[in-house]
Amino acid sequence: MSDLELRRSSVRDWVRIAEDDLWAVETALAANPPRHLIALFHAQQIGEKYLKAFLVGQGASFPKTHDLKLLLELCLPYDGGLADLRVACFHLSELGVEPRYPMLGPPVGLDQAREAANEARLIREAIRARIGDVLDAESWGSGDDPGCDCTTGG
Repeated sequence: MSDLELRRSSVRDWVRIAEDDLWAVETALAANPPRHLIALFHAQQIGEKYLKAFLVGQGASFPKTHDLKLLLELCLPYDGGLADLRVACFHLSELGVEPRYPMLGPPVGLDQAREAANEARLIREAIRARIGDVLDAESWGSGDDPGCDCTTGG
């Protein structure tokens, strides 16, 4: 399998997992009662997986991290327009994990979970607009980054 085919396959894998996270967010918010902590966690995961999909598609390397702010900064050299996602990435980085640990901060509620879901969808839409159908080889970066291990990606 060529490097381009490997990257495209890996991008599809990241997107598939992100879409599973979207399902989890929607299911958690629709539950009776809503499971807002589950929605918060998976909203952060949507953003993380889509940013990683974008980076893999560009042939870029990235560390094993859950920090959306860092991942976004790594995306910006490839597409400066993604800077519009800074606020969403900041919020999701803050809300994705800490609320699941009561001792780390004040409790969060359903409104914050809904806001996080909307921010995750914003990241999703922005990245999907840039990666197209994941099959268009012309849309990918050159893959010149020798540090890219597109099979793991963190």
